[in-house]
Amino acid sequence: SATSSRIRSPRKRSREALNRTQSVKDMCDRIVNCLANFLIKLEEGDAPLVRRTTSGQALNYDKQILAVIQTLAIFCEAKPVLLLPHLDTLSPYLRGDNHLNKADETSVVHLITTILAKTYRLVENPNNAKLVRLSGDLERLVYTQMPHVMNKAIECLCVFGGELGVVAVNDILERIVQKFLKFLRKFRILRTFTDQKPRVRFSIERALIALGTICQYHICIDSVTGTNTVKQVYEIAYHFSNAYKPKAGERIPDCDLSIRGKGIRCLGSVFVRNPALMLQESSQLVITDSLKSADSEGLIQVQILTVFVEILTAHEKGFESKEDLEKRTTISQRVQGDKEIGAGMIGGITQLVTEDVLALLFNKHKLVRNTAILLVGIMVRNGLCNPLKCIESLVACLFDPQSHATANQAIMQISTKNPEFIHLRAVQGIMLSYKFKTSISTESESRIKPSVDVASFQGLDPSLGLGLQDTFSFFSRTYKQSIAKNIKKRKQFLQGMVNEIVKSKTPITIKLYLAANLATLTYSVLEEVLYLFHCIMKYISLKAGMLLDKLEETLVSLNVDIEEIDKEENLTAGENPENMLSHQKERQARISVLFDDIQMAHTYSLLLKLKKYLQNVYGISDAKFHAFDPKKSKSLAAERPFSSLPAKLPEFKGLSLLVVRFLEEVDGVKSRELDDSSTLIVKASYREFRTLMDEENEEPVAEPEEADIDNDVKDSSYVPED
Repeated sequence: SATSSRIRSPRKRSREALNRTQSVKDMCDRIVNCLANFLIKLEEGDAPLVRRTTSGQALNYDKQILAVIQTLAIFCEAKPVLLLPHLDTLSPYLRGDNHLNKADETSVVHLITTILAKTYRLVENPNNAKLVRLSGDLERLVYTQMPHVMNKAIECLCVFGGELGVVAVNDILERIVQKFLKFLRKFRILRTFTDQKPRVRFSIERALIALGTICQYHICIDSVTGTNTVKQVYEIAYHFSNAYKPKAGERIPDCDLSIRGKGIRCLGSVFVRNPALMLQESSQLVITDSLKSADSEGLIQVQILTVFVEILTAHEKGFESKEDLEKRTTISQRVQGDKEIGAGMIGGITQLVTEDVLALLFNKHKLVRNTAILLVGIMVRNGLCNPLKCIESLVACLFDPQSHATANQAIMQISTKNPEFIHLRAVQGIMLSYKFKTSISTESESRIKPSVDVASFQGLDPSLGLGLQDTFSFFSRTYKQSIAKNIKKRKQFLQGMVNEIVKSKTPITIKLYLAANLATLTYSVLEEVLYLFHCIMKYISLKAGMLLDKLEETLVSLNVDIEEIDKEENLTAGENPENMLSHQKERQARISVLFDDIQMAHTYSLLLKLKKYLQNVYGISDAKFHAFDPKKSKSLAAERPFSSLPAKLPEFKGLSLLVVRFLEEVDGVKSRELDDSSTLIVKASYREFRTLMDEENEEPVAEPEEADIDNDVKDSSYVPED
């Protein structure tokens, strides 16, 4: 597999590189020849023992034959032309009489039909008699095998009849279509299938899948059969996709739900080659109702999203010709710019449902979310939606372990095509992720934890050097790949995060969530953290001191003795009724101002705690920060990388749950008395804020001389600049 992947997309190379590519092609050709010969020897019983199991026993015949065909299928996926000389060797396995167990027999037949569908497209002068004989075996598979094998068998028949023009095969396809249509019409009068036997329901689903597959893969089914096949299939598919909607408060039975889903998939297959049918009112009705379906498992929404994925993917590939297949390139190379798809019809329909698709990114069902993310990625790649509208939602989806990989792939596609967009919406996306996590989470504590589930990063390429553990932010991967490597983007992102934390309108829970994300990002160079400190200290130096003075003044006016705060063991309200302000309205106004100021005091305390936390984690002294000049940080080459990331981050303790609840209660409240419990929290908040400010205002220890730098950073995690 690794060898064959190197011959997928030849690019402009030097002569030496071209020679290496040709040698790889020759090597793959020899490997395929050896595998085909080994397959023949297996049939003749003359094959050598290729490997033994751990117990020392030889592999069974069925396992060896399955392994060989699986390997050939991999080479076919990479370069179908490699299998052309061996079609006669592989074709007999279609009969299904290979003396294997049922599961292995099904796997072998599925692999063979896949290989034949890919390779026969490349045959220049096919033997029609041979194709007709093969079609007989394929027709039998359509009626007897599982749906995934049936699909590949039909695809083969469509290649033979449509692309290779074998008339007899088209007659077989017409016979299959009419047989399935006749069967489905018997059930049109039914509203539910709960009374039908499971075998009947399964046959209905198979018939819908088969009809859709024929309409999808045959290039001109109507013209070769002489009947209005597409219209007939569309009408029957519309009926089965629209006939079993539940009434208000009624739960649709699972069997009816499954059949309705197959009807929608059949419609989608018809749309692939007939996009004009999507403009019909009946089609719009099915699409709209399906996207807004509220079944218990989200199965209908998954089906309609999958329909759009398949349609866009098929038109993205452009139904490759023989020449395209021979010179096949990657999707990213094939799709350059924002090209029209299907004369704009598919693109127009897709744009109409963009808002509904984006809403499904936050669906409670995992499969719905992942399919919606996949669709959004394809839409962005083809220019069918504004990337700026999608980035926030995709970033929010990063914080779901079950959707993280799919969302990151979609974001990387946007970053490749529009690298200037990600950092502009990343902050809003992280804020949106808080609402997303609270909507799908059943644990109240998880709403303020941005850390990842380590299992979601298993299999990640270690060369990326992300060092992701279960204590790092979900956003770390995207930050590392799309933002951190560009100094300007990185600065804008870090400054934007701090700005949102400082905004008075930002809820305290969101502030805490943003700070926790900043604490748990994967920082690679010293300058990243120092610039974050610079953003924090701009607010601290300009506003925090004035806020502390204002707090003291307000507390004194409310008869709270600030001189005794540090000495009190059991804090009380400290109110003297005789000394209360004469006007209650003025007192309430000052209390309201006090609560606002306390909230900002906690905001600045949160930033100072974040700074101290990162200093401890990455071993950064105050002197190192004071020596930092953000204007000089303009070159990635001049930045000082950390020698290693922490194996596991300690917990970032921003604000206590008691304080968070108090600040949520008083947020926006115009009239509230300063009772004992409130006074206790206010005093503790003031004391903490003043302590943090005093620590920050201490004179930094001087940076050691150049000769002593090694000793200074001996236990630090960064490497100083040479």
